[in-house]
Amino acid sequence: MQRTTDLNTLKEKLYQAAKEGYTHYPIITELLDDFNTPVSLYNKLRKLGSNSFLLESAEGGQHVGRYSFMGVNPVGKFITKDWTTTVQWKGEENTFHNNPFEHLKTYLQKYRVSPVASLPRLIGGAVGYFGYDSIKYIEEIQLPPADTNTPDIYLNFYETVVAVDNLRRRILVVNLVPVEDDQEHLEELLDKGISQT
Repeated sequence: MQRTTDLNTLKEKLYQAAKEGYTHYPIITELLDDFNTPVSLYNKLRKLGSNSFLLESAEGGQHVGRYSFMGVNPVGKFITKDWTTTVQWKGEENTFHNNPFEHLKTYLQKYRVSPVASLPRLIGGAVGYFGYDSIKYIEEIQLPPADTNTPDIYLNFYETVVAVDNLRRRILVVNLVPVEDDQEHLEELLDKGISQT
């Protein structure tokens, strides 16, 4: 009975988030963990798929930051090199030949996440880098010819992130579930989101 009550409460929160204009709601699973380090956990996680990441915590010197973040299997990629941007998004691929930041805004707007108190800052969305040469998309500047084929911008989009809380020795698995006004479809999305978490 408790699980049904929790699911009904969660369904109501998702429905309310959709009414307020959010695109996603974070479903959180918390696990206590005294055995794994962030690196050992990442080594297990990266075997589950491709394009994994680990953002290890550090505050300089010997001080450890509170959270370490990791993810695997992004839902999308955003790659720019020399004014050509390729976007792979949930099975589709598009190419653009103009300023990548115009298109990046579009994809970032796909993640208007309903706020939930006490979550770490990174719970999903874009993870990657903006290289030195990406300045040319912001300012008119003359750069020397690139001597590598490294992308100017490389971002992966994740809807599931694992956050290791180094202070409280717990693992938070955060799955961003899409929300909709359609109550019936919302239940399907919720069931899928819970099973992935």
